[in-house]
Amino acid sequence: MAELARGTVLDRPWGRTFAALGLRGVTGQLSLYADNKVFHVAFDQGIVIAATSPLALDAAARQALTLGLISTTQVSEVMRRQAAEPGRDEIDVLVETARLSADHGMRLRRRVNVQRAARTFSIERAEFVVTDEITLPIVPGAELDIRSVVYLGAKQMLSENRLNRELGQFGAWFQIKVESAGDLPQFGFGQAERSVIGALLEGAVLADLERPDVDQRTARAVVYALVSCNMCDVDAHARPANKRSGASSAPVAAAPSTGPQAARPAASPRAGTPTPRAGTPAHASQRRRELADGGQSGRAGTPTHFALVDLAERGRRGPGARAACGRRRRRPRRRPPAWPRQPAPRPRRSRPRAPPPPPPPAHARAGSAAVRAARRPTPRPRTSSS
Repeated sequence: MAELARGTVLDRPWGRTFAALGLRGVTGQLSLYADNKVFHVAFDQGIVIAATSPLALDAAARQALTLGLISTTQVSEVMRRQAAEPGRDEIDVLVETARLSADHGMRLRRRVNVQRAARTFSIERAEFVVTDEITLPIVPGAELDIRSVVYLGAKQMLSENRLNRELGQFGAWFQIKVESAGDLPQFGFGQAERSVIGALLEGAVLADLERPDVDQRTARAVVYALVSCNMCDVDAHARPANKRSGASSAPVAAAPSTGPQAARPAASPRAGTPTPRAGTPAHASQRRRELADGGQSGRAGTPTHFALVDLAERGRRGPGARAACGRRRRRPRRRPPAWPRQPAPRPRRSRPRAPPPPPPPAHARAGSAAVRAARRPTPRPRTSSS
């Protein structure tokens, strides 16, 4: 086993060190030693083919759960199977336990490899060694481009202070090289990075990329990844924007018209007539001048001209509008709504009254009178005093 390189993470920006292994086509294994933890990344002619990480965040079960390939109820079963078979590859055990397809298994393996390789950007202090011997298991089909790993590490793994500090070491002005424009898709840029790429193609400083519609972390990560992979021209001082399209700053002349109005000469303004301000129709401004002059400017004193201007303004403002000439529109008389008549009330049917009871017979009347007389109290006889 031969040692190819040795150093520390702080020797220079880690993005340049990591990208140099891919740009030089190194075949071997990178090992980082930090706080009793070891990280490994395997290369085959500059392509990342395998990676390991001791952190639980980079476990295969955690990444499968993030991708939605397994559910939370399956995580415990996957972890139990992996602990029972420590000699097998953890991704193979997960695919077998969750019964994933071959395409999903390969997608998971690439995600795990890029996550573990990019994890090396989060290590603040560590020593690294590059050897020509590869000890990691290799699975064909899981190869990764070095540029996608650098961009992911700069965007998600680098701390904010470290990202700003290492960007300051690169320079102040950046412009993407013409010969490198065809390799931009290898970084995995999306729609969010399009405006940043457009500004860097013309040449820009970091202050030009600080716009409300652009995420500052994303913009700085794009610059960090491009400079680390030697795809940008860098200068310590700001330069003016260099537009490579060759377009001059002179205004472009309008194309000549081919319609029937092409031969009609443009009407020249009358001498002494003020030019209407921008955004105001010509007939409206002319009407205001005529009203202010009392009808003495040009031919504005004739009633016919006033009528034409009035019709023009009415056509512009709508059929219901009137010009400011003192006339008022007569409003139509409001009529009450023609409600339907209510039907006449129906007469109420009165119940037939019962006939009065017949008078009592004569004997009943006589008997009742005798009874009333008998019930009357008998007057006491008066006694005379002697």
